[in-house]
Amino acid sequence: MPLKERDLKVCYIYQDQYPWDVRVEKITHTLAKEGIEVHIISRNRDCLPIREKLSHNLYVHRLPGNVNKYIRNIINSPAFFSP
Repeated sequence: MPLKERDLKVCYIYQDQYPWDVRVEKITHTLAKEGIEVHIISRNRDCLPIREKLSHNLYVHRLPGNVNKYIRNIINSPAFFSP
């Protein structure tokens, strides 16, 4: 069975809090416009919504932000095994 564009899904792991980087926005919006379902995984330093639909086929999933400040800093800190 041939793979169609609407069958494609992309998971973009972003190293910081989204939105921020213009390049990430351009890449993900272009893929979404072409019918590819795009999911962005990012940090959440400012307690933004955990799940957000930006447009058709474009979703953001953030780390939990409703925990206390110290736990949020530990969760969002970079590690050698973490993007």
